[in-house]
Amino acid sequence: MIPSKRGGQRVFPPSRSLSPRLIPRPPRPVLFIFCEGKNTEPEYLRDFAAKHGVALQRDTHLFPACGVPKTLLKLAIEKRKSLLKEDERNFQVWMVTDVDEHGHEMCGIIQEARKQAINLIISNPCIELWGLYHFTPYPTAALDRHQAQRELEQKMPGYDKDKGKRFDLNRMFPLHKEAVKRAKEVLKRAEAEDPHPNPSSNFYALLEAIEKNSSRDPLNADPAHKE
Repeated sequence: MIPSKRGGQRVFPPSRSLSPRLIPRPPRPVLFIFCEGKNTEPEYLRDFAAKHGVALQRDTHLFPACGVPKTLLKLAIEKRKSLLKEDERNFQVWMVTDVDEHGHEMCGIIQEARKQAINLIISNPCIELWGLYHFTPYPTAALDRHQAQRELEQKMPGYDKDKGKRFDLNRMFPLHKEAVKRAKEVLKRAEAEDPHPNPSSNFYALLEAIEKNSSRDPLNADPAHKE
């Protein structure tokens, strides 16, 4: 293009080098999630991920009903080692478990998970506490699994401890940010004494990893999820 003249001076088009360039987004890590539960955690995770445009395929990326915490950790470690042998680098391996009656062995499991670079999600006493965080201020007194389940039945009509124990994502999603806030506050207060006190859950950490893995603009993922 021939430069034009204005007032006796040549006017050159702007340099292309000054044009803004899109910074490519780093590749999203592939998530591999091992769950102690058969229905509650895996179905909620699958639906939550789908709402954010993330596909968690059963028995490929999402593994339900893997057994007690020790077995769960063993499977997660084996998966990580196999991925490293295949020279896979961009991945995360997660383990989702309840404390419930396994409290006596959780200290060793936490230490081994850290040693093996397994991302550990612990709900104490159980995953139902994560559901409760959506509907009520966090309880301060210790709970057992049966108490948490009874309370959640009252707060979330679709949940039935005797019929599959499934979370109602449609009721929970609009209250998601409040639940995350409550869960983080509990752990922050207890951090110095016990990283996973009863009651507490860091389930939100896995959900944040899913959100970061989203192919959608998080502000447009769902109207209820906007600031």
